[in-house]
Amino acid sequence: MTAIKKNLLWVATIILLLVSTYKTNAFQLPIGSTRGRVNSNSPAVQINHSVVTQYNVNSPAPFQTQLKLSLVPSIVTKTVSKISPQARTTLLLTTAAYFLYKNKPKNFPAPSDSAFSEPLPDGSLGCPYFGNLSFFTKIGEKSTGAGYFYRFQAYRSGSPNMFKYAPLGSPAIIVNGMSNIKKVFNKEFKLVKTGVISDGFTDLMGGESLLFTTDPVKHQYLRRLVGQSMTPDQISKAMPSLIKSANDQIDTLKVGEHFEMEKILTSFTLDVAWRQILGLDLNEDEVPTFYNAVEDWIGGILNPVLSLMPSAMKVRTKCGRAMKYLISKVEDKLQKLEANGQDGSTLSGMYFAKDDEDPTKVLTKQNIISNTFLLILAGTETAASTLTVAMLVLGLHKDILQKLKDEQLAMMAKHAGKEMTRDMLEDDCPYLDAFIKEVMRIKPLATTGAMRFAQETFVVDGKQIPKGYGVGFNAYLTHQLDPAIKEDDNSHMDVVKGFKPERWLNEDTKPTEYSTSCFVF
Repeated sequence: MTAIKKNLLWVATIILLLVSTYKTNAFQLPIGSTRGRVNSNSPAVQINHSVVTQYNVNSPAPFQTQLKLSLVPSIVTKTVSKISPQARTTLLLTTAAYFLYKNKPKNFPAPSDSAFSEPLPDGSLGCPYFGNLSFFTKIGEKSTGAGYFYRFQAYRSGSPNMFKYAPLGSPAIIVNGMSNIKKVFNKEFKLVKTGVISDGFTDLMGGESLLFTTDPVKHQYLRRLVGQSMTPDQISKAMPSLIKSANDQIDTLKVGEHFEMEKILTSFTLDVAWRQILGLDLNEDEVPTFYNAVEDWIGGILNPVLSLMPSAMKVRTKCGRAMKYLISKVEDKLQKLEANGQDGSTLSGMYFAKDDEDPTKVLTKQNIISNTFLLILAGTETAASTLTVAMLVLGLHKDILQKLKDEQLAMMAKHAGKEMTRDMLEDDCPYLDAFIKEVMRIKPLATTGAMRFAQETFVVDGKQIPKGYGVGFNAYLTHQLDPAIKEDDNSHMDVVKGFKPERWLNEDTKPTEYSTSCFVF
């Protein structure tokens, strides 16, 4: 009888959530887009990852830049755009309720460790079992883009350095500032380690990648072997393939026509995925099939409902069919590598990698498939988003565009008649490097990176992080805290006023807490 009462209580709770979703706008997710003209004289414009810039190559001005703002990645936007806001929120909250119901014994309450005198960080854990419902409703907002929940929670707690919250009802703590981040994440597998949040999500990613390996010995082993596919020498070998992919996309641009650079740059990163990461030799007719498969697969990964489905059901979805197609491409390529030897692709680097500590050890087929999937995920949507923001910045800052052109023309003159190499870019294009770092500083991709879990209770910045708590970081807040980039008008995170690549060239003003590319996984 007690079990029946508990089940009825959970059903009633879910019904109340569904009713509240339809009765108030408070739970409506801000998914959609707004449009407006943007130019170098525009007021401060802050955007998220899915900004789209359109260039009219034949316009009187060097650029006409049009901004289309959506609050979540483009694949998610396209997936959910046909569903009403109420239905979307209902779907998310129902999924959250189901997840919490399955895990309720361990989610609440979340006490501090009585063996430590230090208090827990400030911040609210939200409702019992459900945690912070604003984790769903504050996905993003128009002025600062995705990841707004973390900025909201930091402001509400009054402590951007460290605060607690409860995503899906499970207690977690965010640590920000590079000194705090180093104290925690430099002791991976000792203080914290990655945990499996959802078996369904793990299945869709292959399960054998660096992202999901919780054993420290195996993790180091995978880092050594997967890392051999991305050494400076391997990247140098990849340069011809990367140049061809870039040239192919440039050739699609025609004078007098408008282009959505997000689409161009997404095609570029997908092109790199099949040419360089997988080393495929696709004919022209199959390229769209590959593009669609990657989009369907990533869309499924980001679908919370799909991650809860049994494996037998997943294979019947678009994501499941796409995953099966991509696995078949990897397996076909592995057979060709076995027959023909190395070819310079990233997949080839993994297949022929040998462990320095034990040359008899190699990556298994499942290791290779899982880590290839991880590279595709990390190297397509995220890279395209960063490059799209870079294109917007160039449209807003014509002086920066000119400096980049001058630097690259000087490099070409210095190495006249030679093919471009990685060493040329590193040695002769310091401003380009500074520009990319500034793009990643002002619009970082990560919200928390992969969530870790405390393996023991420990103290950071005078606050305790109890054993079992989730631990993450937020790159955006970390950059805001960086004393090297504080400015009088507080515009250091402004894509117009605060964008200054030169800060990366001056050792006295170089940001000390640059963490955008660190700890993402």
